[in-house]
Amino acid sequence: MEIKKKFRIYKIDKEKFNSIIENEEDEKYKEKICSLIIDEVIKNNNLDKKDSNFVKINKLDNQRKNEEGNFYLLVYKKQSDPNWIQGFIGKEIEEYNEKNQKNKKEIMDLKNNKLSFLLLKPVNDDIYASTGGNASSYISQFIVRNFGTEIICKIYDEDDNVFEGIKQTYNKGKRQYNAFYNRRPSNYRSERTFWDKFGGARVRIKNQIACDLGLISQEDLEEMDQKNDSEYIKTRIEAGDSLEIKETMSIEKYFSIMSKIDEIDKLPLKILLSNFIDVNEEGIKNSDLFTKMHDEMSNKLSDLNKRDIIYSKIYINFYLYENFTKFSNYQLLDDKGREILSSRNAIEFNDIFEEFIKNFKKDPDKISRTSIETFFNKWKLKIYEDNGNEVLNAKIKDTIEVEYYFEEHQKTFYLENGKWYSLANNYINLINQNIKKYFEDNQKKIDILKQNSQLMNLENINNESEYNNQFNSIKANELKGIIHSDQVTINKVEICDLIFISESNQMYLICNKSEPSGKGSRDLFSQIKASALLMNSSNQEFKNEYYNTLLQKGKITNNISKERFIELLNNSIYVCSFIKRELTQDTNSIYSKIMFLETKEELDKMLKDLILFSPQIVKSNNDKDE
Repeated sequence: MEIKKKFRIYKIDKEKFNSIIENEEDEKYKEKICSLIIDEVIKNNNLDKKDSNFVKINKLDNQRKNEEGNFYLLVYKKQSDPNWIQGFIGKEIEEYNEKNQKNKKEIMDLKNNKLSFLLLKPVNDDIYASTGGNASSYISQFIVRNFGTEIICKIYDEDDNVFEGIKQTYNKGKRQYNAFYNRRPSNYRSERTFWDKFGGARVRIKNQIACDLGLISQEDLEEMDQKNDSEYIKTRIEAGDSLEIKETMSIEKYFSIMSKIDEIDKLPLKILLSNFIDVNEEGIKNSDLFTKMHDEMSNKLSDLNKRDIIYSKIYINFYLYENFTKFSNYQLLDDKGREILSSRNAIEFNDIFEEFIKNFKKDPDKISRTSIETFFNKWKLKIYEDNGNEVLNAKIKDTIEVEYYFEEHQKTFYLENGKWYSLANNYINLINQNIKKYFEDNQKKIDILKQNSQLMNLENINNESEYNNQFNSIKANELKGIIHSDQVTINKVEICDLIFISESNQMYLICNKSEPSGKGSRDLFSQIKASALLMNSSNQEFKNEYYNTLLQKGKITNNISKERFIELLNNSIYVCSFIKRELTQDTNSIYSKIMFLETKEELDKMLKDLILFSPQIVKSNNDKDE
């Protein structure tokens, strides 16, 4: 027996049957699961057990049973009407009938016949499945997600140049996934970003891996080594929810490979699928974390003066916020669908929550977990373009990011797109190492800024607006080489807060925020990315407009010509500056560190430099993020 062309192997998630089959120690436990799955496929396909549209085999014959154990096979045929025929009813089909002596009824009685199969194979403690035709769609509810991807992550390292194609999924931003194929195989380390999840791949198979999988024998491997043949066999693997080996093989070889894959499945991961781990994988329910957060919020809000603590932990989604400036109509609706707030300016979380607590200012004790739960789950934020097109209609919980420490778990969890995640420990270590390395590599650049006493926060100012306004005069600008550009916007984008031109004629575009809390970092790095994209545009008019606007607003004089200004602007360096407390390896907010590294990575692609700086003179011992 030959399995033609290719096969896909899925792993069945036995936990999905815990509520149906109580005793996992039952020797017929796996047999019951297989029977339940096959019965479900029969039911969903409306297969009549009395007709000949399907065949069900529950075991191999006795001669093979001891060698390979049981398998469960369902083969079925489905008929469907070819809908495209409907388009030929009328003159066209009448002409066809005249020429071919066919009548309309005969044509309409034509059917599509599709053969499908489901093969379930218990191996040791687990159950694997292979499908053909439409069977895969009917078992999707029973499978372990990303099983194939995990197998790839257990046989290859991040630095192995075997990846011909990669699928990345995202739990942040507007993009759900990104799939691409490389002209030449690459390694995963060079492809991954801070926020992505490894969602699938097409990979070459190294000779040794092929031997481990049972695709070639040990003798074949030794012969290939002696001949100094290619390091890879010709067969490829496609991995995602399933593992798909593109090779024709016998049923015996197929079952043998299943056993090898079962062995590999027990190995630890060499590649981390995602830096953000779904809390469900840690045995924690999303709903439980929401309940705990709502409880804590209701307790804190018995004193409304403490709501700033909440605002420091919850803020509008980073990527959603980046796009706010493109739109101009914001609407907040309560759980009854009534408009509570309408604004032409971007709405922040504190604006939204202030509208909610207006109902409780006379009696804060009435703010309960239930009322907060209603707020997050039933209040909505809508955003419209100028032409009235709706670009967002989302529950509040789906528009926010949360970085929240839960005492019970002694751990910080992160809310993204309505789901809770934790960060992998080795990823946290990697982020801190990257921050440390950044300072080691860039300290000289930072020192150049620190050597300019005019930039340093000598008065120990904590507010970025007050700090910026120190430089808000032409005289000060001319003396210090510092241009106050706060709130000067081009195409709704603020380019920077201050422009510093050093004695060596290096221009720095300085963007300031108070401190590296989650919200502060989100605002700062969002501004820098939007500014860099605009200034890196091929449209020269943006730069002309920026110079003219600064001149008109009295921020600069014509002592510096437009040509000279734009020349310096083209070679400018961006500076992210926290005036109250610097961002370091020891900063509590992992988000802040990730956002800095991600922003630097994006500016590197634009060939723009980014310096991390703080004008603070005295380091604060209190590194509690807002």
